[in-house]
Amino acid sequence: MSSSEPEFDPKTAMVVVRPSALGGTEYYFGAARNLGPAVGMTFFFLLFAWITGALIYFDVAWIFEIGFGFFSALMLIFVVDLWFTSTRVVIEDGKVRVIRSTFGIPRTTTIPCSDVTDVKLKIGMQQQQTMTQDAKAYYDLRIVRKNGKEVTAGSSVRDKREAEWLAEQMLLQIASS
Repeated sequence: MSSSEPEFDPKTAMVVVRPSALGGTEYYFGAARNLGPAVGMTFFFLLFAWITGALIYFDVAWIFEIGFGFFSALMLIFVVDLWFTSTRVVIEDGKVRVIRSTFGIPRTTTIPCSDVTDVKLKIGMQQQQTMTQDAKAYYDLRIVRKNGKEVTAGSSVRDKREAEWLAEQMLLQIASS
């Protein structure tokens, strides 16, 4: 971090950091915490779904119906993820558990702390610059395992300083667990 950049203040974090049940640390990435991208993607999904319905209603060539239907389905997946998926990273008892829940249905990945070599940032979602807004990158936190495989520990962190702080805190907790 450059000396001109201010330190990150954990009180302003969008990600909730709290003690876990067994005395470790939990990082909670709530659903719908990035309203701008969620609303924008929802708008484009509804637009594509409406166009798909119109193409089917007016019996346009099937290739267009399939193409627009495919992109509508793909956008629906992103919309559901942005609005209804949360992630909890629990570091305790020598393990890192990544619990990703959509509509309350959890999927858990457990990694021994001894198998973790790094927690790094990767740009995930990006917003292009327009006439009314600046370009913006959203950061994913990736746990790097000894075998080189990576597990997403949290996604779409809006502030790079917050993402760097979270990665640093996770690494400290993993090293002490």
